[in-house]
Amino acid sequence: MKYKVGQKVKIKEVPSGLEDNYKVGDICKIFSYHVDIYGNAYGLETKNGEYSASQSFQEHQLSPLEKDWDTLEVGDELVHETGKIKTVLGICGRVILLSTVDNPNGCDIGLTKEELIRWGYKIKQPEPVEDIQEMTREEAETELNRLVGKKVKIIKE
Repeated sequence: MKYKVGQKVKIKEVPSGLEDNYKVGDICKIFSYHVDIYGNAYGLETKNGEYSASQSFQEHQLSPLEKDWDTLEVGDELVHETGKIKTVLGICGRVILLSTVDNPNGCDIGLTKEELIRWGYKIKQPEPVEDIQEMTREEAETELNRLVGKKVKIIKE
């Protein structure tokens, strides 16, 4: 599973039939996860907070939302310029509550984003995940035939 329930993602491609509710570039929250015949599938909320379990997106149709100070959420991690990592435990108004370095559940300090920036903290971004499509030889030949526009045969070297 590449994404977690509750995580916000950006839509790269809208599945056929869902064009009325979603657009490329929309930012949505994942409300469900399941595995179907195509692989990992995710249910997304629409902009008005509605959702349907029958509307799902595949991993290749989504991309992680890059974190910034305005999208910071509980559970996100901040990295100090020294490399030490603290977890966001809560956000209360303008104050961001952080964990201790050695205990992600222990509360250490509450600071505003301006203070965190001044003290050398940056938001840890989601790890980029390489999008690899596994195919059999026959599937690869079919896809190449489609892309090239003529029959392709894969040979061993």
